[in-house]
Amino acid sequence: MLPKTEDRVCRASYQAGWQRLAVRLTVLGTVTETDYLAGRHLEATLQSTRALWEEPQGVLRALQTGGIGAAGVAVVGGLAYGALTRERRELMRGWGVPLHQAPHRPLGMSEQTDPRRYLHIPKNFSDDDAEIRIGLPAHLDFSRDVVADRITRKLALEGLTFSWHAEGRTPYVRITGEEDP
Repeated sequence: MLPKTEDRVCRASYQAGWQRLAVRLTVLGTVTETDYLAGRHLEATLQSTRALWEEPQGVLRALQTGGIGAAGVAVVGGLAYGALTRERRELMRGWGVPLHQAPHRPLGMSEQTDPRRYLHIPKNFSDDDAEIRIGLPAHLDFSRDVVADRITRKLALEGLTFSWHAEGRTPYVRITGEEDP
């Protein structure tokens, strides 16, 4: 259930905003183009549709060539994305998700919250000058000591310094390996 809802929620409500926007724009474009072609150029549209229906070989050849090209682009793009984000995924799997499991209850967050939304862990987080940044919830009704203790135990790093900031709209905690100036 989404927060502050009582009735059944449709599946589209769980999608990201850009995904819902893409569907809406696609439907709007399809309806507009269909209306334009059917309303203003009905005879030409019907003639083109009949020609495609009677001679499907040209359409099939174009779809085969375009489909092979689209599949090739999708495969290459997927492989590139996987290669470029592999190290970040492994970091989040090995450190981000376990770190999320430590302070999510004291912070008042759901266990299903994606850690990438509020945890910012650099690749070299065990260095002395590295900073781990945790975006805090806006309500701020949690114990700082409990959160700091759980994070320290979970990371098992020596000499961590916690600095709590409420700059801007989103409060956050900065964790460093040495004293903040």
